[in-house]
Amino acid sequence: MGKIQHLLERRGLRVSEDDVALAMETALITARFEVPYPDPRETFSPSQLRLLKEGGFSVEQRELGVEDPIVQTAFEYALLRSTALTAREAADRLGVNDSRVRQRLGEGALFGIKAGDEWRLPLFQFAPGGLVPGIDRVLA
Repeated sequence: MGKIQHLLERRGLRVSEDDVALAMETALITARFEVPYPDPRETFSPSQLRLLKEGGFSVEQRELGVEDPIVQTAFEYALLRSTALTAREAADRLGVNDSRVRQRLGEGALFGIKAGDEWRLPLFQFAPGGLVPGIDRVLA
């Protein structure tokens, strides 16, 4: 078992590393991600670079790694999406049929993410035995 899979399972998430990787790739594609941080030395004129350096700013290009807000957001979205319930799973959890779940999605009483042809419903809106009380009012 890989480190990521172990971490997910330790936190009670029954999702595979492949699912998380696919969801993260989808998040980056959906966001039309491109490396957003050009080299400052190519962006600013020589006089602007001189002023920045004099002001104490670094003009060296930095790699933000996992601290990059875009990477963090993509990972959070991937986790949200990969751990979300299908309409059928949500219906089973709520004791209704999946058409009622789709109806509530259309009304805005449930939050869902369209994933291809199916809906994915993030877990934050579910509590043991049903929905988080008042979630329909919050989502509206």
